[in-house]
Amino acid sequence: MIFLFNAVKYSLKSILLFWYPFGRASAKEYRYCIWTISFVMLSAVLFIWILDYRFPDSKIFRLITGAIDRTSPSYGVAALLVLFFTMLSAVIRRGHDLGYSAFYTVTHGCRGILGMDFARELTSQEGSPYANEYGPAPEENRHL
Repeated sequence: MIFLFNAVKYSLKSILLFWYPFGRASAKEYRYCIWTISFVMLSAVLFIWILDYRFPDSKIFRLITGAIDRTSPSYGVAALLVLFFTMLSAVIRRGHDLGYSAFYTVTHGCRGILGMDFARELTSQEGSPYANEYGPAPEENRHL
């Protein structure tokens, strides 16, 4: 139950702050945000794929795909942009917690997609329990 509460809490916080890449995010907040958003996106794709595979001629599948076809030019693109910027904001705030600038975090994050070293660093390292130039320490860091 605590897991679900944390997943909802940190994901909603990140979604509400998707346009605000300032401040710091703890490793716990970063992990919950990235994994929850990735799970939601993957679940939606798998749901459509399973409906198509199991019930290709059903009315419910045609209703869902019809709704997606009508709304995808506007709502689908907007939802994907919000999720993308939510994840980007979480990555930048996590980099701030480790003392990296936004430029450094984004450039090494793009380069790190191939090697995954920087992504591993963002997930595994704990941030400082003290304030840095990007703001005060997150609550989870203060208890270290």
